[in-house]
Amino acid sequence: MIIAADTHVVESAWHGRGICGDSACSLSQIIAYAVRGRHDVVLAGDILDRRTNESYPVAVVTSALERLHRAGLNLYYVEGQHDMSDPPWLSIHPAAVPLEGRVVQLLDRKWTGLSFRPAGRLQEALKAIAPEADVLVCHQTWQQLASPVMAAHGSTTDIPGHIRLVISGDNHSLVGLYDLPDSLGGKLQLLSPGSTHMLAINEPPAKYFWVTDDGKSFRRVRLKTRPVVEWPELRTTRDVDEFVSGVAAALEAAADSSLPEGVRKPLLRVVCHCDLAEHRPRIMRAVGERAHVFWKEIAPDSQPVTVADSGWNTLETALDDYLKACGRSDLAGDARRLLQAADVAAELRRMRSDYVDKEDTTAELRAASAS
Repeated sequence: MIIAADTHVVESAWHGRGICGDSACSLSQIIAYAVRGRHDVVLAGDILDRRTNESYPVAVVTSALERLHRAGLNLYYVEGQHDMSDPPWLSIHPAAVPLEGRVVQLLDRKWTGLSFRPAGRLQEALKAIAPEADVLVCHQTWQQLASPVMAAHGSTTDIPGHIRLVISGDNHSLVGLYDLPDSLGGKLQLLSPGSTHMLAINEPPAKYFWVTDDGKSFRRVRLKTRPVVEWPELRTTRDVDEFVSGVAAALEAAADSSLPEGVRKPLLRVVCHCDLAEHRPRIMRAVGERAHVFWKEIAPDSQPVTVADSGWNTLETALDDYLKACGRSDLAGDARRLLQAADVAAELRRMRSDYVDKEDTTAELRAASAS
C-alpha cells in the first residue's frame, strides 16, 4: 500500500513564475512505484489544487487512474478543502474508490475516511464513524501538531477510541509518524505524509510518499523533485562578489538530468540585506535563466517588532495592532478578509483579481489624463 497526500495537481502552483510540471512529476513517480510493486494507493486529500479545474489537471489525474486500472489496482481517497466537489472529481474513473462513508478491508485492517470538515462539523462527523473501522484517512490540521500560525480543526482526543491509526493530509511541511493522545487516555498513531512537491518557498524541499506492507509499519520513499538552492545570506559586498562568481557552478551542481526537462530548473532562494539592494541587477545577471529566483530583502540587525497588548480579545484585533506597529495598517483589511474566509485559496484568487482590476483601472485613468 502506498500512502500520500496533498498532490495538488495543477499546471503551476506558482502564479506568474512559469514554474510548471512539478505536481505531475511527483504523481507519476508514485503511480510508477505502485504499478511496479503491485500496490494500491491511498491519497489523503487535496489531490487536485482547485475545486474548478481546466483540462491539464484533469488529464493528469485521469492518466494516473488509468495506469492503475490497467494494472488491476485501486486508488482510495478522501477530498481536501482545495478539491472538494459534488460529485468528487475522482469519480470520473472506476479505479478511484472514495473512503468517505464506507469501510474497506485493506492489509488486514478496516479503513474508513472523512473528507475535509471545518471545526465544529469535524467533531460531529467523527462521532458518526463506523465502529468497526480502526484506520481513518482524513484531511485535517490537528491541535497537537499545528504550528502557532495554523488554525487547528480539532484534537486527536476527538477521534473515537476504536480508531488506532490516522492518516491525515493538509500539513505540507510536517512529515512523520507520531504517537498522539487518544480519547481513551492512551495513544494513537498519526501519519502525516506531507505534500508531494513544493507549493511555497518556505516548505522543506524533501518530499516523500509512504509504503506499508502490513498497515502497521511504514517506510518513506523520497520523491525526485525540482532542485532547490539556498544561498547563504548576503550581508556584505564581498558576499555579493562570491555569489556572482559562484552561483553558476552551484546551480549546475544542483541540476538533475533525470527529471523531466520542465522540472530541472532549480529554485534559488536569495536573502539580501536591504542596504545591498543596489546590487540586485548584478545578482540577477549572474543567475540569468539558470534558476527561478525567490528574492527577499531584510534589514541588517533588524529587531523584533514589539506590540503592546491593548486588551486583545480576538485574533483580528491582535493582528491590527501588529500591522500598526509595523507601519502597515493599510494591510489590515486584506488580512481580515483572509482570516474570515471559509476558503482561503479562493479568497486569495479573488483578492488578486481585485488588485489586477484596480491596477488596470488606474492605468486607464492615467492614460486618459495623459491624453
